[in-house]
Amino acid sequence: CALPISLAGADWLITGEGRSDLQTLLGKTPHVVARRAALRGVPATLLSGGIERAALPALGRTFAGCFSLVFGPMTLAQAIADSPGLLADSAEQLGRLLRGVARAP
Repeated sequence: CALPISLAGADWLITGEGRSDLQTLLGKTPHVVARRAALRGVPATLLSGGIERAALPALGRTFAGCFSLVFGPMTLAQAIADSPGLLADSAEQLGRLLRGVARAP
């Protein structure tokens, strides 16, 4: 897979997809970029519309953390319609987490 990805100077990679499950680890883009990041010592976080709970142990071997955009039950149509805000909210929370970790003694 010839993905144009630059990790020069990166401390952290955030990647994702609509729904993450075991198929994610079969060469889908989030897995490929996470593996490339790992080769450079850059941790990768998975931020997806939904994550299959049973896949978390396997996903956790590739990703430093796996997070879903939805905060509770909603229809697929609602999730799609609200995706910009859901993504922004979750990305902000991940940023806050990273900032908190960076400040820790």
